[in-house]
Amino acid sequence: MFGQITSSDKDRQIPMSGTYQVFLIFSGSNTRFGFTGYLYKALTDRGIHTFIDDEQLQRGDQIKPALMKAIQESMIAIPVLSTNYTCSPFCLYELTLLLHRSNSKAMLVLPIFYEVDPSDVRHWKGSYGDALAKHEERLKHNMDKLQSLKDALSENGGIGKSTLARTVYNSLIAENFDGTCFLDNVREKSNKDGLEHLQCILFSKILKEKDIILTCWQEGASMMQKRFQRKKVLLVLDDVDDLKQLKACVGSPNWFGLGSKVIITTRDVQLLLKCHIKTTYEVETLNNNDALHLLTLIAFKGKEVDSCYEEVLNRLVTYASGLPLALEVIGSNLAGKNIQNWEDSINQYERIPPGEIQNILKISFDALNNEVKSVFLDIACFFRGYEERYVEHVLGAHYGYNIKPHLEVLVEKSLLKLGNYYRYTMHDLIEKMGKNIVNQESSYEPAKHSRLWSEKDIIEVLEENKKLVDLKVLNFDYCKFLEEIPDVSYFPNLEELSFDSCKKLTTIHYSIDFLDKLKILSAEYCSNLKSFPPLNLPSLQVLYITRCSSLDSPLNLPSINAFDFSGCSSLGSFPEITEKMNNLHGLDLYGLSIAELPWASFQNLCGLRRLYLGGCGVVHLPSRIFTELGLILFVAERCEGLHWANFEVGEELSTIQFLIISDCNLSDDFFDKGFQRFARVNQLNLSGNNFTFLPECINELQLLERLIVNNCYHLREIRGIPRQLKYLETTNCESLSWSSKSTVIKEVKVFQSGSINEARGDIRVLFGFVISFPLEFSVVLLYQNMTITHYILFPRCTSMAN
Repeated sequence: MFGQITSSDKDRQIPMSGTYQVFLIFSGSNTRFGFTGYLYKALTDRGIHTFIDDEQLQRGDQIKPALMKAIQESMIAIPVLSTNYTCSPFCLYELTLLLHRSNSKAMLVLPIFYEVDPSDVRHWKGSYGDALAKHEERLKHNMDKLQSLKDALSENGGIGKSTLARTVYNSLIAENFDGTCFLDNVREKSNKDGLEHLQCILFSKILKEKDIILTCWQEGASMMQKRFQRKKVLLVLDDVDDLKQLKACVGSPNWFGLGSKVIITTRDVQLLLKCHIKTTYEVETLNNNDALHLLTLIAFKGKEVDSCYEEVLNRLVTYASGLPLALEVIGSNLAGKNIQNWEDSINQYERIPPGEIQNILKISFDALNNEVKSVFLDIACFFRGYEERYVEHVLGAHYGYNIKPHLEVLVEKSLLKLGNYYRYTMHDLIEKMGKNIVNQESSYEPAKHSRLWSEKDIIEVLEENKKLVDLKVLNFDYCKFLEEIPDVSYFPNLEELSFDSCKKLTTIHYSIDFLDKLKILSAEYCSNLKSFPPLNLPSLQVLYITRCSSLDSPLNLPSINAFDFSGCSSLGSFPEITEKMNNLHGLDLYGLSIAELPWASFQNLCGLRRLYLGGCGVVHLPSRIFTELGLILFVAERCEGLHWANFEVGEELSTIQFLIISDCNLSDDFFDKGFQRFARVNQLNLSGNNFTFLPECINELQLLERLIVNNCYHLREIRGIPRQLKYLETTNCESLSWSSKSTVIKEVKVFQSGSINEARGDIRVLFGFVISFPLEFSVVLLYQNMTITHYILFPRCTSMAN
């Protein structure tokens, strides 16, 4: 049910503290109990801290300090411009203040035109013209204030396809839709991540389902048709350039329920015609007045403009032909420059034929210093749409210094923007301009280009073996069509090679073994990769082959610092390790089908201190792993076929201090295989196994401080507790009883045993837990974040009256 703004909202006090995300203003009861009420409800329901300003709260021409504070603490202002908005002089004064803050970039103003034409607002026509006449009479002695009011409403012109779509989306979102989604940069997202990625976004936004996995976009289309056809949906697809994108995301009108609205922005009107879309709107260029206003707003930051600029401003407006992008870039480029710079620039612009926006943009590029130019070309060719931190990290590493000042310059010049989710983006035409600059370095020889991004050019350069001798990093990650790693022997200085998540990759060229400077090799999530060539690489330090589930050939590993092949479920044997590895400290063997951990290889893992096994099926463990390697931590989880070799007579004590063996189907004979060799264990976790008792030999673990045996449903008895034990946890051990000498345990967790009820005074009674400790001993019980001291345990005394 949608809420409305009630009378109690009108009478509320204006908060004096707290930062608002949205400042919502409107005028008149026709929106207070309708559109604006729904918008306010929608914003607050989504957790957006919204201040709603009803003009009924204010009178006169002055903005009170409390309201001024609310404005200053808000990040976004949304004025709802309705037919009677200008009837309230206070709303106009307030809007003037908001737009002044917007001009100084202290606030984002997003106007909503409710049942009025934006041109009526901008040019004071219709009801806005009538209101102007009244204000002119009232303010005839204060024309400066009147002009500021007129300028305030004229600010809301000159928007492009995406901005217009966003405005319409925001104006509709308060309606009673079952799901909404503004899917921006469709062209970019589909080219980078595929159509399936777009469909997953729609499922996430509209159905709130985030774990859907699609094998192809046709499967996603079929699912959408079935699951969306009864839902009233508001959907915007912004920047569509391919018919497949529409087929994957909207299909036909019968995909969505009655009352759904789908908005599409594109530069190709033929796409709309092919989809039989009847209602279209062509975004017009700016008229001269709006263009002049936009140019001065950007170039002079809302300050008063000297009359000496009048002629050159008009020449620039004529030249830009109403294109907002051209005006924005020109204004940013000339901001802060003197009149002579302006005249020189317009003379340069006028030598370019009107409408050739690429050349206009290039003038702004040419004005940059060489380092900023290079950063711009990197982003245009490779990093558009990437997160701010990632771009700064990669380019900072490449250039060897803090790259942020260069990025800030590009933002100031309107060649780059920091968009949603802190991702760097740029206009399509600016990106195209950057790539054209690189292409012109050598029109017919891609090998001479400073940057390669085109698949065609990359393949040509690689196949013809052409300005790559010095290449150090080669990254094929997420190349969804890559089936084979080509001959890489022509890159003798390569230090890092990565081809993560190449799902179709099956073969790696044997030349990889010639890369004697290679340090990092990563092939994670290559699910169809079956084999690796020999790796006799003395420089290799890191090898990652996680989740290569089809890999089944033996691996020969050199001495490296880190490797991870967890999830390689088809790998039948542990890699052969022939050299000492002193720097490999941790090893994760998750999800393998390896039947044995061979001592012949493990004895060379001299630096190994942490070993993890998880879901590994049948695994034979030689006892020497625990006594001769120097392991400190050993973890085995869900290894139901775990086999222990007996410790041999005379073997050293195990070096293990932290031993975790949970859900491994162990039984009582586990303790008959030299368990006392773990005498140095400090923490022991044997949860989820099939023990019926914990034997007396546990008493011999004189360093044991923590013992955890949760979910051991067959455990009936603990026969030994080391005197120094501080913590014992036996959750869900319902058959457990105790027989032990008197001992002191500082912490006990027994969550399975009913509830704790207060009896008399400081006595606490614990029902349902079978225990035969001496009745009185010093103990602290931890139970549901409650600490209880000095209590007596009465086992199974549910009928005790006193």
